[in-house]
Amino acid sequence: MKQVIFNHVSLLVVESIDHSFLLSSKDVASGYGVSQSVIRSHRQNNRDEFIEGKHFIIDRSYKNTPKTYWTKRGIVRLGFFIKSQQAKAFRDWAEDYVIEEKKADTHQLERENVELKRALNRLLKQPTPTCEELLKLHYPVLHNNILELDNTFKHIDVAALNRFVFFISQVQKNINTLAQGLKQDRKKRE
Repeated sequence: MKQVIFNHVSLLVVESIDHSFLLSSKDVASGYGVSQSVIRSHRQNNRDEFIEGKHFIIDRSYKNTPKTYWTKRGIVRLGFFIKSQQAKAFRDWAEDYVIEEKKADTHQLERENVELKRALNRLLKQPTPTCEELLKLHYPVLHNNILELDNTFKHIDVAALNRFVFFISQVQKNINTLAQGLKQDRKKRE
């Protein structure tokens, strides 16, 4: 939220992702130089002109008390119904506020785009790290374990390792056979 001044009237502008900004009915009425009841009656009398979600939103988040906020489209649309010098000035202010906001957003996006291009160019100029360098940088413990395993495997007798694996598989088969026999004996006893 930010406070802006129009014609010596302080307005609280609520930033909105969906609508860029919102103004409460109270602030819209102050801007147009009318009472809140005039704003309400224009909304009620011109229901076909004002679409909830497009021209206004109703916020019920505070103690379930509805509060109407007007979008920039709604503020301008209200201006078609309110005729006065202050209303004309407020419509002009709302237009300028929207246009200046767009310019500021465009300039901000351009600055961010330039910054992103610079960062990308810096990244592209850096040498691409190898897989081992990335592993060493992000997972140093794992990198050290891999190096230790690599050194261990360099000294292993492959034939002896294969004989050991075969022996272990035979022991596993014998254990499975013994376990099945024990299960069968247990079933016979029951």
